Amino acid sequence: MSVQANHAPVPQQAWRSTLSGLPESVLPEKGRMLWPHLQSALRFYDLPIQHFAYNKLEVAFSLPEDLQECLLQDDADAEMPQIGSALEFAIRRASGTDDTDSELETLEIELLEALKKLVPLLSGIVTEFKVSGTILEKVDETYRVGRETSKRVKRVLQAVRIKEE
Repeated sequence: MSVQANHAPVPQQAWRSTLSGLPESVLPEKGRMLWPHLQSALRFYDLPIQHFAYNKLEVAFSLPEDLQECLLQDDADAEMPQIGSALEFAIRRASGTDDTDSELETLEIELLEALKKLVPLLSGIVTEFKVSGTILEKVDETYRVGRETSKRVKRVLQAVRIKEE
């Protein structure tokens, strides 16, 4: 069964098929990003672990040293400062003390989806994440996102999805 959905995700069309029955023209090429503008971010996946901290769950990731030095300096990374700035803005809005969600609701759904991946689950052992890194505008700033942030992001994401329907 194949389903075509919008970003909400609400099914728009459905049909029964097998993968081999689909025309080659509708399948992405192997290794191809479905959203080409994210291709430069692909190298940030599967980063090697740099260190562990004991008595708490802390894992730091980094590119190998020779690649880390030229991070965000070549043409392939031209969009990364903009992405980092937007992400930092979203984190500040989501983790703010303001109880209203109106500023958060103005964010693009893709940014809200990214935030959803940066906040802890509403249940389980991990109750808080610290987010920092080279991609953010304020490199020396560490943002704490906890379960209250998770609740806000989940609530706003649901509201935005409903509005898109």
